[in-house]
Amino acid sequence: MKIHLVVYHSFMLLIYLLLLSGCSTILSSTDKSTDHKNLIILAKNVNFSLSSPPVALVGTSQSHLVEINFNGQQQRFIAQVEYETGQISCAAISVSGYPLFDFIWHETKGVTINEYVPLPEINVLNIIADMQWINWPIAQLKAEVSGDKVSVNQHLQDENNWLRIVEQNNKIILTVKKAFNKYHLEHQVKKYSLDITDLNGKSL
Repeated sequence: MKIHLVVYHSFMLLIYLLLLSGCSTILSSTDKSTDHKNLIILAKNVNFSLSSPPVALVGTSQSHLVEINFNGQQQRFIAQVEYETGQISCAAISVSGYPLFDFIWHETKGVTINEYVPLPEINVLNIIADMQWINWPIAQLKAEVSGDKVSVNQHLQDENNWLRIVEQNNKIILTVKKAFNKYHLEHQVKKYSLDITDLNGKSL
C-alpha cells in the first residue's frame, strides 16, 4: 500500500510540474534513433521494429519501478505507462518524485520526448523497445525482428514465468527473464541490464 501511495502522489506532482514547465526539450524521432523512426538496432545486421500495443493492452496502464545498469552506474525511476491503439505514453519520475522525462510514441509519427534533466546514459527509444520485449506476446516480437541467422525463442519456466532469448549464429544478443512481477533484461551487445518491477500491471 505504501509504494502505491508514493507512486500516486509522485505522479500527481509530475503532472503539476509538467503543466508549469516551459523549458522542456522536445526531440523528434530522428534525434535518438536511426533514419527509420521505428527501427532499433539490436546488433550488427539485426534489427527490431517497434510495433503497436497488442489488443489486450490497449486502454490499460502500468506502473513500473525501473532500474538501469550501465557502465557501473545505476539509474532508478518510476514509470507510468499508458497503452492505446498505435501509441505508448510514458511519464518518468525519480524515486524521490522529481520529473525526469516523458514521451509519446506513435507507430506512424515516431516519438516525441520531453527531457527535464540531462540523462546522457538513458536512451528513451531503447526503453520503449525494452518495454515491448517485456510486455508484448512472443509471436508479435518474433514478427518484428529481422536479420541474418537470428532466432527469437521463449522458454517456459512454469505457467507464470518464462525466459526469452534473442540469438544470432548461436550467440546471445539479449535475454529477458520473467519471475512473477519482476523482469530482468540483459543486453549482451549494448552492455546494459534493465530490471523492472511491475507495480500493478500484467504482461502477455
